[in-house]
Amino acid sequence: MAEMFRPWLKVARPARWTGTLVRICVWAVVAVFLLWAVTGSLPQQWRNAVSEGFGGDLGLRAGMCLGVLWLGRSLAAVAYAMIPEAPVLFWRWLWLRLRGRRLQVAVADVRDVYLERRAARADEVFVVELADGVAYDICPVHWAGSERIFWALKHAASRTHLHGGHRSDETSHLPRAP
Repeated sequence: MAEMFRPWLKVARPARWTGTLVRICVWAVVAVFLLWAVTGSLPQQWRNAVSEGFGGDLGLRAGMCLGVLWLGRSLAAVAYAMIPEAPVLFWRWLWLRLRGRRLQVAVADVRDVYLERRAARADEVFVVELADGVAYDICPVHWAGSERIFWALKHAASRTHLHGGHRSDETSHLPRAP
């Protein structure tokens, strides 16, 4: 969902009422700005400046609508990150919800990320395993944006493992296979 902040900010939107409410609010704000872009009065300087390049008033309004849609999609990730149960991956930090509070985990401490099936709820959950062996649930697979967090963590874990990052690997003392 975060096109503009994609390299730095990845958020999984919960499939609960909080995620739906934030999504509705974000798109309501986008709709207001789209209404302004389509029907609002434009300054004469804007009309004069773009009359040759964009094809007049219609081209300017179409460009404004595309800009509002792009910015709305990009900034929606910031709104989703404010949902308490949403996992957030920002730069080299992962924030998870654990027993009512946010847990901050350095991406360099991630040993592995994997998919685990939960029998009680009959759904699949992404799980992150840290260098000290502790495993935490990230989020269910069906949450929007969860796959981006999974692949970013998987890539970071494999890169740190291959380049001998800060974490200790209990198999590092073993000889490598020929």
